[in-house]
Amino acid sequence: MPIKFHNEESKQFISINEIDVQKMISGDLVETEDMFRLQDAAVHFKNWYFDGYRMAHSWLDNQENTLSYGINNDIDAVRFYFNIKGNTNFHYQEFNKNFNVNRAQYNLLYSPELNTEVVHGKGISEIFSLQLKKERFTALLGESCVGLNKFVQQLMDGKEMIFSSSWLYIGAEIERCVSSMLNCSYINELKSTYLSAKSTELLILLAHAASDKQEITGIKTNADKDKIYGVKEFLDRCYTEEISLDKLCTGFGLNEFKLKKGFKDIFNTSVIDYLISRRLEESYPLLAEKKLNISEVAYKVGYSSPSHFSKSFKKRFGFTPSQIK
Repeated sequence: MPIKFHNEESKQFISINEIDVQKMISGDLVETEDMFRLQDAAVHFKNWYFDGYRMAHSWLDNQENTLSYGINNDIDAVRFYFNIKGNTNFHYQEFNKNFNVNRAQYNLLYSPELNTEVVHGKGISEIFSLQLKKERFTALLGESCVGLNKFVQQLMDGKEMIFSSSWLYIGAEIERCVSSMLNCSYINELKSTYLSAKSTELLILLAHAASDKQEITGIKTNADKDKIYGVKEFLDRCYTEEISLDKLCTGFGLNEFKLKKGFKDIFNTSVIDYLISRRLEESYPLLAEKKLNISEVAYKVGYSSPSHFSKSFKKRFGFTPSQIK
């Protein structure tokens, strides 16, 4: 069961990633890692597979020109693709469909075999995929799942299908879940248990997002979408600073409506709630280390009031900062 990368012009195989189907459905975690050059780009490709799951992560730095290649994947599986960074064009031969995908978008499909022509724009590109054997997918979600009913029914009938005619935007919860999978530091059985649990969480989040799928109405142009992603990246980097909607609007050239509506539509949360969540997530390990007191942690993650921090922390986690042991 090889996954083959080939140069689109010469058709010469660049890398062959062999996956043993018996190992894929066994309980043992198998990890592989490859690094190779594709035209002028450096490519880093990782695989994890076990118990009917396969996860893959590719990262490439393409600073010169557009980059094109083909992938032959004969794994009979339900496939979730997350285009994390970069602008990428996918042409799926089995569906005769072409998608021009922006960063932070995803889709899912089913096909017993998938031959894909991929074109990356200039810059850094990053893609994560989760693939599940049909039996594993239906065992997790059953034959009826709100938001994915049509997809599941087509799957049960053995029909090839792409879930959405236009790729969907990755919300904040989905992004955090994918990030936690990619940055898992556990090993062996503990790692496979963790990845399995996170895969189930990801499926639930995707089903929920699919049941609430809506058009993005607050932003109309790719330039405005890029600004919204810029806001999120700024919040991720500078969450400790004093931040206001006015400051963000001025800094990114957005009016308040576009900022609030666009952020909510793409990330399924408000700007302020995302900032609060970011600060609280960073505060937890600092409190657990017990090197800083509660007030010091509050100031360190961007709060000006320790009491406000404590109230927000309890609302988020269900207990006060002082109760962390």
